[in-house]
Amino acid sequence: MNIKSLDFALDINGDGVFSPWEYLEALKWIYQLPGRLVIEGLGNIPFVASALNIQASEATGYASLYGLTPTLISLLCWLVLICAILSLTSRDGRNGEAVSKKTLLLPPPPGMRMKRSHRHVHRHLHS
Repeated sequence: MNIKSLDFALDINGDGVFSPWEYLEALKWIYQLPGRLVIEGLGNIPFVASALNIQASEATGYASLYGLTPTLISLLCWLVLICAILSLTSRDGRNGEAVSKKTLLLPPPPGMRMKRSHRHVHRHLHS
């Protein structure tokens, strides 16, 4: 099975020199790859392709790979990936990790009351 979405050449014009527009095309190809793979996968399932009017196979051509739908699917995939990475790498203090503390660079102005957090346990000493 030939996967058309994976066909890519960095040196598009074949002159042996990479120009800035070729790098931009490479970034565009990387961005659109998830959506194109999804559309091409769905286009190879005959009843799904006919129901969704997807043309992404050798028999019907690859017109659906370059539309708005694969671009939106790619955007959704990248957003989910970025949110997952951010949520996995963020510290929230629930697992005993340190929560970032706000430190004052200057002392507070006179008359301003500071909210203090007490982390120690209060023990009542009765003898």
